[in-house]
Amino acid sequence: MRLVYEASSALEAHMILNLLEQADLSGRIDGEYLQGGAGELQVGGVVRVMVEEEDYVVAREIIQEWDKHQSERFSHAKGGSSSESGYSWGSGLVGFICGVIFLSIFDNTAIVKQGVDYNNDGSLDEQHFTENGAVTRTEYDRNLDGRVDKRFHFERSGRLISSESDEDFNGSFETLTDFEHDQKVRSESDTVGDGIKDLQMEYRHGVLTKTRLFSPDTGKPIKVQYFDGFRLVKAEFDSDGDGHFDTLYQYDKNGEVSGTSHFTAY
Repeated sequence: MRLVYEASSALEAHMILNLLEQADLSGRIDGEYLQGGAGELQVGGVVRVMVEEEDYVVAREIIQEWDKHQSERFSHAKGGSSSESGYSWGSGLVGFICGVIFLSIFDNTAIVKQGVDYNNDGSLDEQHFTENGAVTRTEYDRNLDGRVDKRFHFERSGRLISSESDEDFNGSFETLTDFEHDQKVRSESDTVGDGIKDLQMEYRHGVLTKTRLFSPDTGKPIKVQYFDGFRLVKAEFDSDGDGHFDTLYQYDKNGEVSGTSHFTAY
């Protein structure tokens, strides 16, 4: 679809969309709930009215004609008599009140779904769910196989709080991630599909700092890796599975083992 109008508010965007629908043109509104969003959501400063490519020219003509009438009305009101001016102010007040009522009703819509079909197969590959006017969840089909494989959950304020994802695209959401200030702080995954989270990841400022791999038998960590930026710097390993680390690996800048230490835990 093609951008045909950039509105300064959701109300204006719906006015334009309604105008186009009266002319039997279909369209949609993008960015209505995503202003001020965060995480992996696109953030925009305007609300966009989109139409099909083949309707773009006609839609632009309708909007330009509407805009022309609005300008003429404004000029007339500005240069008219006091009574005309009063009428204009009165009409503006009524319009404002109607707008507030409209937004109040619209904002309390139970659940609204918007999305994008990236491969034009008729199925939405990116979906945004809103409840009472606020984004509560987004869903993605990242490999375009027709199945959702990642979800983000938001507070009403727009703050990203958690996500769940299917990293191997097998239909099971094995990875859960918590966010603070819209950045990852921790994740846990079930890497073998037995229902137990056996891999934990910690982040600082959204950057991976540590991973813990747990034994399916004892439930204790058997390997801990430490990262500095993108680089793995060291790892602790429990080679005999007794629940105690006995081997320390050091890594060079190329990710190769540069040193190995063995020790006995007491």
